[in-house]
Amino acid sequence: MMNRSAISTISVFIGGFGLLFALATAVVLGASSGLSAAVGALIAIVNFILFGWIVNRVVGGSVKKRAALMFLLIAKMGVLFGLIYYLVTRQWVEPVAFMVGFSALVVGVLTGSFSYLKSGSRSAGRES
Repeated sequence: MMNRSAISTISVFIGGFGLLFALATAVVLGASSGLSAAVGALIAIVNFILFGWIVNRVVGGSVKKRAALMFLLIAKMGVLFGLIYYLVTRQWVEPVAFMVGFSALVVGVLTGSFSYLKSGSRSAGRES
């Protein structure tokens, strides 16, 4: 189940990898690329937190509320795609560096999930 603790843990991992990727990009490709990677990582964190917030409400809501929240989830994706399109086409970010930062979402979700599950199984073992 995706609870607040899981969302917080995974968000920290996304942020950590985002910072690491942004710093590495800045060192290898320069400050402008590093800033683009940092913007990608920031958008990845906000995207994940909003996703977790919506999913928690979908799981616990009524059928009518679920339908509205599912629409909100689709709208969030549309806004995300529109924002990325706008940033890239206006050349406010460098596309490759931006995606390096945004890729922290995938790496952070994978490693954060494993970490959360591992810490949860340890604490469950101590209680029994």
